Amino acid sequence: MIYLQRLVLRQNKVIQDLTLDFNGLKPMTVLIGENGSGKTTVLESLTAIFAALYQLVDGHKVTAPAFDFELTYLIKTEELIEETSMSRSDKTNFVEVIVSGERNVVASIKTIVGDNANRPLTKDLLPNLVIYYPGSSDTLLHTYQRFEQNSLDRLRSKPSNSVDAFSRIKEFPIFYYQNQHFDMLLATLLAFEYGDVPQFLTNNLNISLINNSSIGLYIKPKQFKKDVGINEFWGSEGEVLRFLNFIREHADYEILNKKGVANNRLSFFFTQQGWYQLREQYVDEKSLFLMLNMLDASNLLGGFNIALRRNGNLFPHFFLSEGERQRIIIKGLAELLFSDHTLFLLDEPNVFMHPSWQNNFMEELSEYTNRANFIITTHSPIILSSIKDGHLIRMYAGQGEPIVGHYYGRQYSDNLEDFMGTPSRIAAVSEELRILFDMIDNEQYSDATSKLKELQKKYGSDDSDLIRAQAMLNFYQ
Repeated sequence: MIYLQRLVLRQNKVIQDLTLDFNGLKPMTVLIGENGSGKTTVLESLTAIFAALYQLVDGHKVTAPAFDFELTYLIKTEELIEETSMSRSDKTNFVEVIVSGERNVVASIKTIVGDNANRPLTKDLLPNLVIYYPGSSDTLLHTYQRFEQNSLDRLRSKPSNSVDAFSRIKEFPIFYYQNQHFDMLLATLLAFEYGDVPQFLTNNLNISLINNSSIGLYIKPKQFKKDVGINEFWGSEGEVLRFLNFIREHADYEILNKKGVANNRLSFFFTQQGWYQLREQYVDEKSLFLMLNMLDASNLLGGFNIALRRNGNLFPHFFLSEGERQRIIIKGLAELLFSDHTLFLLDEPNVFMHPSWQNNFMEELSEYTNRANFIITTHSPIILSSIKDGHLIRMYAGQGEPIVGHYYGRQYSDNLEDFMGTPSRIAAVSEELRILFDMIDNEQYSDATSKLKELQKKYGSDDSDLIRAQAMLNFYQ
């Protein structure tokens, strides 16, 4: 588990001099504010800081963040106290890590780990980052691609044994969601045979697989070795080749799509049971997703065609709405990429969701907060009303202001006005209501009654403010 404690940023895009204090051990932080206030810049800054720390620990070339920074966080660790042939005793505690650096200066990056000034920073003291951004960010993409390439190189080399092979399938230190990941996330969620994921798909989204050849997986040609053909997957090696052979073994059938000698494509079609069997080769769903991602990074994955069923009707997965896709994305990232030290950076993860889904969004994330931490940006007052145990910070002009008022469980319109600074009604309607209530306050009851009837015709007699005005007139008259 990781808890951010303090973040200082200077001279990064719209942020000139920002200090964010995260008081207490809370698993969620929600950033609100107008467009351009610096919310996304905070997420990009955290990504750049942790990317540099991973490079430092791994001994790779370090890309120093292009801004001054200081970051303090707590991370849970387990230290071995005693181990015998029959038992093991561990001590669990939190270690404070303080890191700092100057703009574009690698040599300036300093780390302080706990009370020991000489203790080095190690991988077990770094969180893995999972980043979701509904648009596109070249900054985040370039950072992710460096780590993706390292993982790909590890999987391409031939393993010495099965233990070595499985040890190479590791979660990404930094994972940045891109559009091509959606098919992989959905396909992997459909590999869950038991538990709450099948219930989520069935009960929340009302979708399921058909029984026969539900999943089509396409493999594109890529020549790794000269004169090695399609049957040997063009000379693929290592764990990538092993995975391709598993695909061939468990597919219901295989089709060679001929588009010229250089463009032959393989199509593999899976029954639901065959898809489960492919997942069983890697024990868990997380490893299946990571291997699919490696095929994509190797430019071998040509996509999916997934046949879904809803209310007895069949439809392809690309007919899913934007809101349904976003809900699947967030569920997939949470299920497949989180571990004991995961920091989720989610930029407007609810932007396409229906209000009824937004209402349950934070509650659904809460099942992961015992092991992971979330930083979320949003423009939704519904999300504010759902923050039960977390920080709320309002960003403005590159500054951050903690909000300590009561927002959990409040009416959405109250949070919209009080914390987001936005009227819950358009200005013209608000002015008409102001005139009506001024008439009542000034005891102009006849004029107020006429004005009330006029507004009831325009906005309906069930409007909450008009119901209140009617009650006041009934009482005073």
